[in-house]
Amino acid sequence: MNEDRILYENYLKFKNCIKDRSFPRYEEPDLIEIFDVAGDNSDYYVQAEVLLLGVRLFPESEELFQRRGYLYNRLSPTALHDFLQNYEEGEGLTWEILKLRDRGLTAEEVEIELDRLLDEIDRLSDEEIIRLSEYARDQLCDEWFIRNRHKIEKKAEYRDTALYEIASVAHDSAEDVLALEILDKLTRIDAFRAENWLLMAECHYSLKQYDEALKDLEYARAINPDDVETDYIEAMNLVALGGNDEKVIELFGRFLKTNPRSLQAIHQTACALTRLGRKEECAAFLMSKFLEDVGDRFVLEELLSHDCDWNTRDIVARFREHSKEVESFDSFVKDNLDYMFRCCNYESVIKITDLYYDVAKTPPLIDHYLYSLAMCRNFDRLKELYDRAVAESISELTNAPDGLLYFAYAMLKTGEADRAVAISESGLALGGFWANSTERLMVVSCRFIFREIIRLARSGDRDSIASFEPFEPELFRNL
Repeated sequence: MNEDRILYENYLKFKNCIKDRSFPRYEEPDLIEIFDVAGDNSDYYVQAEVLLLGVRLFPESEELFQRRGYLYNRLSPTALHDFLQNYEEGEGLTWEILKLRDRGLTAEEVEIELDRLLDEIDRLSDEEIIRLSEYARDQLCDEWFIRNRHKIEKKAEYRDTALYEIASVAHDSAEDVLALEILDKLTRIDAFRAENWLLMAECHYSLKQYDEALKDLEYARAINPDDVETDYIEAMNLVALGGNDEKVIELFGRFLKTNPRSLQAIHQTACALTRLGRKEECAAFLMSKFLEDVGDRFVLEELLSHDCDWNTRDIVARFREHSKEVESFDSFVKDNLDYMFRCCNYESVIKITDLYYDVAKTPPLIDHYLYSLAMCRNFDRLKELYDRAVAESISELTNAPDGLLYFAYAMLKTGEADRAVAISESGLALGGFWANSTERLMVVSCRFIFREIIRLARSGDRDSIASFEPFEPELFRNL
């Protein structure tokens, strides 16, 4: 079994032992490895359990003690500060980095301190190189790490660890050509470590060298056939190349079993199913993901964006069925409407509003809905809403200047000049109290546009009317 896989399996075994508090006899290096793998998986709970067991079994362990500091750093700056206040006797590079984290230095000050530390130390252990790389990235000092790569490599106790960290930082800094040069050197030293080939594949993917990336993945797959990260990277390359959607669905399917909330995997699976014409399967897949986490607005957007019309009303029924999982149905929908509106996803705003509400009863954020209709040039729907509002005396639509503005705009754009003038004049006649300067600015802006609509409608200048787009500026949308 691949070494990385063995480490991951040991981490899972430890996690399974926590519940019944029945642990096998662990040696200190075992706990250190489990702690580090748990960190790679952002599993702070397991990290804490490792440290609790470590204090009991190895109370004098310096390495486990240092890791307490790094866990506190992940949890909060205050926790790290309090820890360092009580334990100042630590020595070595990892302790020095913890102390630097507590000082809150600027990037320039960080580089000065890192230069000092690197000059003072003769040899760098694997752990020190990893902590050095981690700190440089966190402080946006990637360039410093790359600039000092030869010095770091020279001082490394194990050259392969240094090369991997340097290549990883270079890749994260979009210096993929340099990263590939380093990885070529690294794979000659250690050709049997899957993560080296995976990083090489990611670099080739970033450079749009997809065929080369697939070759790298063949090596990674030979070393670790069951690695789901390999599945993910291969699937992304196949998406970029196109034409192999069945394989894409298979690979992402395996990846989603262990990473069920991966947004990219969900999106690409849905797109692949749509390209293959399997709309009902796509809708069922997205619905299953939606019900796993009813509050996930991303999956809701996916449901709305794919052509699954047979299922749209079912979305509402299923959500209402599970709405007790969120604080309230209305607040959930309002939150999603506002988010999608701010992301300029106007089609989804329209779909959500049409699905969840009787628009004639003025749903929450009706202004978002009207603006979205205008931006999507759905003038017929705007005119229909105006006629209904007048017929049913819906004052929230007929007595609001911003609402009337969208209706007048729709009339102007569809050649109904007389109605555009009449609605604009109604808007200009509205009075009212302005709660604040923002509301006053909105009303002033509306009046300006009303007058321009009246001018254009009476002029009959088709070219000017066609080019008239008063709602584009972000300022107006955010009022």
